[in-house]
Amino acid sequence: MPRPIDDDKVRRAIREIRNARSRAEYISTDPRNLFNADARHQFEMAVFELLDAEALIEEACYE
Repeated sequence: MPRPIDDDKVRRAIREIRNARSRAEYISTDPRNLFNADARHQFEMAVFELLDAEALIEEACYE
């Protein structure tokens, strides 16, 4: 029998996805950030947050 999905974890993951996506879009659309090391780092962090959110969803659904 499947385990019930943890709604709180899914909501948290969705919120993290939206925040990270918003930050990544903002950083990537500003041409001044092309050669800005801090902006590249912030973009990378947003991508890692997306991966963390993916793991949260998997945990909520399959653990």
